[in-house]
Amino acid sequence: MKQKLLNSLRLQLCTLVACLLCAFNGQAWGESYNVKYTYSDLKDMLSGSNADASSYWKVPATAGNSATIAIPIPHQPTSDITITFDIATFGSGTNPSSVNTTITAVGTESGSNWSGSGVSTYPSSSSYVNGVMTITKPNTPTTLDGLTITMGVNSGVKIFRLRSLSISYTYDGDTPTPTTYTVTYNANGGSGTMTDSNSPYDSGATVTVLGNSFTREGYTFSKWNTAADGSGTDYASGATFSISANTTLYAQWTEITPSGNYNWVLTDVSDLTSNDIFVIVGGDYAMTNNNGTSSAPATVHVTIENNKITSDVPSTIQWNINGTASGGYTFYPNGDSSKWLYCNTTASSGSNNNMRVGTGDRKWFKPDKNGYFVTEDTHTARYISIYNHSDWRGYTNTDSAVKLKFYKRVDADAPQAPFITADNVNLAYDATEGTITYTLNNPVAGG
Repeated sequence: MKQKLLNSLRLQLCTLVACLLCAFNGQAWGESYNVKYTYSDLKDMLSGSNADASSYWKVPATAGNSATIAIPIPHQPTSDITITFDIATFGSGTNPSSVNTTITAVGTESGSNWSGSGVSTYPSSSSYVNGVMTITKPNTPTTLDGLTITMGVNSGVKIFRLRSLSISYTYDGDTPTPTTYTVTYNANGGSGTMTDSNSPYDSGATVTVLGNSFTREGYTFSKWNTAADGSGTDYASGATFSISANTTLYAQWTEITPSGNYNWVLTDVSDLTSNDIFVIVGGDYAMTNNNGTSSAPATVHVTIENNKITSDVPSTIQWNINGTASGGYTFYPNGDSSKWLYCNTTASSGSNNNMRVGTGDRKWFKPDKNGYFVTEDTHTARYISIYNHSDWRGYTNTDSAVKLKFYKRVDADAPQAPFITADNVNLAYDATEGTITYTLNNPVAGG
């Protein structure tokens, strides 16, 4: 009797196992995904004008302020998504009696129907608050590769910081969404090939941007951008970012003056007109026109042979001029008279790092009797100088000053008269005849 009962139980167990196998039809069991991001993770992933990456993911507690972070979702969820967050105050001030801290999340894909929001009231008696938000799985969910999560506050007097954030959901182990992303480099009008040997990258991995090896005739490489027209995110070679989507980096190019169309020849500043385009040179370093009001004009090394610039002349070192009756000059970036070279120091004790390109008052310069260019106004004189071969500055003495030379753009096919300087002319006086003769050494076409 006992043996018959045991055989019956064995038969029922086998039948149950067979039914389960048929029901799953070879599919994998559902799997759980649980990831917690600490403050050290979050501070490298945030963005937005109200965000501060110095120590934590922070939002000034003023109505409407917010910061944003992109979180990758490496699988297609088969359940609701739970987001748990830990928020604390930061800085001076008192906790407000009631501040609503809002977390919203939206799928990063175009047309995504994944979204959710949650609100936690910040109590005055606590220095932190935990919140939970659920993103309900849509009836017919779109593909989900990531979430854009925004944290904001409605009022307050302190800074709120996100100390941690956790994501959890279940997914079908047989059909995960891709967990790797590619980085592609596009010549964007240039030529050549570039391949990132580390691509594809795991989601969230750190990408180091490669140096450029593309070429483009008549252009110099300036930077990378995530959009071909330069409207996306800029990246310099060697910069890093955390990858959360397939990324294409487009080379950005700066046009240079074709050397075959023009010559850049030495001329005197007094011979320049407002229609001329020229390069300002001290020694063998040219002055740039594009550093703005925050930094001194940088130096660009140029090659000079026989009183001509023989290296490339990019638009960033090309200038225009305007003169005054008293012999002073104002130097403008070529084609843009809305700004100019000026000195922002007016006192003898001020900084020597004072040359800028913008709309400052001290914009007139003139050569002194020794050929050094100095500010033309009633303030302490400042001489145009070069600091450590790196940028252009203004000193109260000529110890670091340079004698400026000007190289004007002329048509390569235009006939040009020899340009005479003290370096290429020999004078001879005949006392008997009372005559002076000169000979030119290596006469060079000029202005």
